Amino acid sequence: MDNRCIKWLHVPAGTLFWRVEIQLQRQKLDLGNLRLLDLSHSFELTRVPDLSSVPNLEFLRLSRCLSLIEIPSSIGELKCLKELNLSVCSKLHSIPRSICNLKSLTLLDISCCRNVNGLPENIGNLELLQKLEISSSRIKALPSSINQLKNLASLVCSGCEGLTLPPLTEHEVKDGTATFLEFRNCINLEKEKVMEDVLETHLLKDEIVELCIPGDEVPQRMRYKNQSGSSISFTLDKPNLIGVSLCLVFYPKNHYVSPGLLFVADSALEAFVCNFSAEFAAALSTFICCLL
Repeated sequence: MDNRCIKWLHVPAGTLFWRVEIQLQRQKLDLGNLRLLDLSHSFELTRVPDLSSVPNLEFLRLSRCLSLIEIPSSIGELKCLKELNLSVCSKLHSIPRSICNLKSLTLLDISCCRNVNGLPENIGNLELLQKLEISSSRIKALPSSINQLKNLASLVCSGCEGLTLPPLTEHEVKDGTATFLEFRNCINLEKEKVMEDVLETHLLKDEIVELCIPGDEVPQRMRYKNQSGSSISFTLDKPNLIGVSLCLVFYPKNHYVSPGLLFVADSALEAFVCNFSAEFAAALSTFICCLL
């Protein structure tokens, strides 16, 4: 039997064993071909067994396994693993160093793992990592090797209250790799430094970049400001427009909102119009600001 997916929610046992009695007539359970293992919401699951018997696993989802206390080091043997979701594993204290061997990993989510206080130092070895979520964890600093993540496109750190300025100046910010950076409720973050680096870098690139950081003021360098309403318009006085930077102080109406959902922009040869969408968030500032 060619088994590629096991999805078993709310596993009742404290520890999962591969030797589960399954009555399948004339069929053999072959875990060597398993691609997806989803044990999300298994509240009593405390440990995951040796993973070396599932070498072709591509997706491992352990979200909301509230009793899970450790991940086996054998996870580093999963050379095909693309996504690892450990979100809301509240009793998990650490991430094994062996995850740095996961050369195919594109997503690592440890958001709301409130007892995890650090990432492995060699996390920069995850060459294909595109999305890293550490929101609401106890992580206070990112390893310097994060500068080696050349494919990182999204870094979400909201709610890491002790987080200081992450070491992104060499690559992710300066070279403009990451196009979505979120630092909401990171109260110790050097906000002005992050904003300056992002603005200076991405205005020279043909792409849309989203940055969400805590604060109640817009940068002084913003050139155009409206005094009321939910839109701003002005005449373009530069023949060779490089880019546009939009800024607004807001709070989301829902648990999460992407900054890209807040602005609707349209431009012609001589005019630029920007509208704020109140569907997803409420503006705290009385104006929208633009930098050209």
